[in-house]
Amino acid sequence: MKIKFTFISILLLIITITDMNAQKVYKTDWYIDAGGIYPRYMSITSTSIADHANYGGFLTLGYNVTEHIGFRVSPYFVSLDSYYFRNAQEIHNRVNMGTINIEAVYNILPCEIISPYLMVGWGFAIYKGNNPYSEALRGQKDGYQLELGAGGEFKFWDDFSVVAEFNYVTASNNRIDGNWSLNENKGLLVSNGDSYMNARLGIRWYFERGEKSHICEAPGIKEVIKEVPVEVEKIRIDTVYIIDTVYIDKKKMEESIAEKKSSPIVYSGHGRSLEKLFVENKQFVLKGVVFEFNSDRLTDSAKIVLDDVAKILKKHLNIKIEILGYTDSFGNNQYNLDLSERRVNSVINYLTFRGIDRLRMTGKGMGEANPIGDNRTKEGRALNRRIEIRILNN
Repeated sequence: MKIKFTFISILLLIITITDMNAQKVYKTDWYIDAGGIYPRYMSITSTSIADHANYGGFLTLGYNVTEHIGFRVSPYFVSLDSYYFRNAQEIHNRVNMGTINIEAVYNILPCEIISPYLMVGWGFAIYKGNNPYSEALRGQKDGYQLELGAGGEFKFWDDFSVVAEFNYVTASNNRIDGNWSLNENKGLLVSNGDSYMNARLGIRWYFERGEKSHICEAPGIKEVIKEVPVEVEKIRIDTVYIIDTVYIDKKKMEESIAEKKSSPIVYSGHGRSLEKLFVENKQFVLKGVVFEFNSDRLTDSAKIVLDDVAKILKKHLNIKIEILGYTDSFGNNQYNLDLSERRVNSVINYLTFRGIDRLRMTGKGMGEANPIGDNRTKEGRALNRRIEIRILNN
């Protein structure tokens, strides 16, 4: 017992200090669980005593209907040991029991690396004791049982995870432990049925996934636009919108990406005019051109920045630009590609509305390609959701 609890404690400690960033979550999925069980009687007859030499195993088939709600079929086997006294002698009784249960699961925090959940289930059990108290209790018996449980899924990998669960089970009869007393009030449900607990530890395998879910994307994180080359002429404050500029050294960024570093080298470039950056063909990240959450609609702050871009393009009629749209890694590839193309078209349409000849602009959606930030962090994903503007004729 000490070894088992020590192992579980170490496992929980390792998981607790792990980086708890948002995980990939899917709208629906199918999975299989398999692992071991430590069962133990929690309330038995007054003349019986629970023992600890118990073991078991489980196999579960589950289906998550939504990100929060799921159902599963869970057969398992447990072997429970107890003893009682008769004629001043200690007599052991071991019960081998097989059950099959239908269970409903509620996932409380599906976006976290440690995802807790609650469970309620109803099942059918067949059991047999090797040395019950009386002849009437000998042979194979059956009955129903109610399950209440809580557990956690530890999402170390995308398709595999570790599951730990504690179940409280109360039976419809009072014969499982091999002894029988009438009118006892036992267990959490205060019934006459025997009850026991199951401590589970196992591995989960997701063998079929649905579409990726977007519920884990924080709505407070806005799009970051990366221009090549565009800059805002000055720091502009318009009601609640604040536009700022950070420049990226293009050569160093390309070297960084080639070396597979997670983020480019960034340095401050305050004081440079938007027009100068157009002429010098600088590459930089421009904060301010953002979209509404999961949408291709430009925000008011984005229009302010694009108005300044339009002014420069009207002044320098020889400049032609290419607009590339990028997303982070959330969502499937096709969805991200379509979203990036729609956002590029929104930028082109707005600049056209402001008087820029459409023939001077080309655009392409790149989806989640060429990340400049780490998609495992919120900050990195914010950097990857961007629009690049490149000058074609310099």
